[in-house]
Amino acid sequence: MEEPPFVMKDENGTTGEERKGIYYGFLVDMMNMLAEPDRLNFTYTLSEPPDKLYGTVDEETGRATGMMERLLNCSDDLAVAAFVITAGRQKHVDFTKPFFDLGLSLLAAKASPEKPGLWAFLDPFDRWTWMGILVSCIVCAVCLVVLHRLSPYGRRTIEQSDGLPFTFKIHNSLWFFYTSFMQQGPEGAAFLSGKVLLGGWFFFCLITVATYTANLAAFLTVKSFPEGIETVDQLSRQTKVQYGTVVETGVFNFLKNSPIDTYRNMYNYMSSTDGVMVQSSVEGINQVKNSNPGEYVFIWDRPVLEYFAGQLPCTSEVVGTVFNSGGYGIAMPHHMPYLEDFSLAILELRDEGKIEQLTRKWLKTGACSGASSSTDDATEGEEANISQMAGVFVLLCIAIGVSVVVAVIERRVWLHKTSRKQILGLSVENEYAEKSTVHLDKKG
Repeated sequence: MEEPPFVMKDENGTTGEERKGIYYGFLVDMMNMLAEPDRLNFTYTLSEPPDKLYGTVDEETGRATGMMERLLNCSDDLAVAAFVITAGRQKHVDFTKPFFDLGLSLLAAKASPEKPGLWAFLDPFDRWTWMGILVSCIVCAVCLVVLHRLSPYGRRTIEQSDGLPFTFKIHNSLWFFYTSFMQQGPEGAAFLSGKVLLGGWFFFCLITVATYTANLAAFLTVKSFPEGIETVDQLSRQTKVQYGTVVETGVFNFLKNSPIDTYRNMYNYMSSTDGVMVQSSVEGINQVKNSNPGEYVFIWDRPVLEYFAGQLPCTSEVVGTVFNSGGYGIAMPHHMPYLEDFSLAILELRDEGKIEQLTRKWLKTGACSGASSSTDDATEGEEANISQMAGVFVLLCIAIGVSVVVAVIERRVWLHKTSRKQILGLSVENEYAEKSTVHLDKKG
C-alpha cells in the first residue's frame, strides 16, 4: 500500500508491475533487512490492492475491502504498509509486534507571517500591566522624595560622575526611576531606607524586563494557526474550518466507534459534510496544500503528516498534540507459522537501532523548518496580564512599606541621639558656668 515515506513508487515504474524494484521507502528497506540470510532469509514480491485501500471488515455483513480482503482471501501472505494495529483488525488478522510508534495529529495550511504593527513592542504586556509599571514608577519616585526628606541621613547630596550634586526632588526622582528601569542612571540612595526601596525596585525591574524580553521574542517568532485551533477539541467545537480523514481506515473507525463525545461528534460532522472525506492520505494532504489557511484540516498519522509538511514548498504544518497513540505492524492471516519469527526479528531491529536509522533516513529529511507546531514544544506568545505579574508588584509594595518603616526608625534613632547630645551639651555648659562662678567668687 503506497504511503510516503513508508512505501513509495518509482516514477519510472509501471503501475501494476509486481516487481519490488519499483517500490522504495522505509518499509522496503525494513523488509530487505528482515529478508537478510542471517535473519529470516526469505524472498518477496510487492503488489498493491486494486482498490488502494487499507480496508476494513463490516461486522454485520462480513464484507472486507482493501488489504484486509486480500489477507482474508489469502491472496497475500503479508500486508506491509503503514498499517495501524487496532482491535477491530486483530479480530480478523494477526499483527507482528509494532515496528513504529505513532499517534494522530492535524495538518493545516500554514498561515502567512503577519507584519508587526507600529505598536507591536507593547504586545508582551496587557494595558493593565503597563499602567501598573507606570504607577509603580511614580509611587516609588514620590516615596523616595519623602524618604529623602524624612530620613536624617538622606539630606546629603550624592556626587555624580561629573562632580555635580544629585538630590532626590520629584522631577529628578522620576527620571532616576525611569533610567534605572532602562538599566541606566546615577548611583542609588546612600541612606538605608532609600536602599531598601531601591532594592525592591531593582528586583521589580529585573523580573519585569526579563518577562518582557521573553514575551517579545515569542511574539516576534511564533505564528499560530489563523483560526486559533491548536487541539482536536478546539477543532471539534467549531464549524468554520472543515476537516476530514481517509475513508475505511483505522482513523475513520476510531472516530466512528469512540465513546468520547469529541471524536464521535467529529465523525458525525465528517460523514454528513460533502468533500471532506478522501480516498488516500496523499489526496487529503494535497487538499490541505491547495486550500487557504483556515479552510481545511486533515486528520492522519503524525509521522506521515510531518514528512509531507517538511517537503517543499513549505505551505503546511502539523498543529496540536498527538492523540490516540498506537503503532504500525505487519499483518498476516491467522495462524501463520512465521508470526513469532517476524515479531522477534522486528524487536531485534529496534534493539540494534536499525529502525531509528531508517527513521532518520526517511522521516527526518524535510527541507522546511517549523513544519511541526506542537503545543508541547512551543506555545503561541501571549501577553502577560496583571494577574501573572501580581507577585512582583506585591514585592515592590512590601519594599515600599519596609523602607518607610526603616525611615521612621532612622529618624527616631537620630532624634534620640540628637536629644542626648543636646542634654550632654547643656550639662557641660552648666558645669562650666558653675566652675566659672566659683572661680570668680574666690577672686572676689
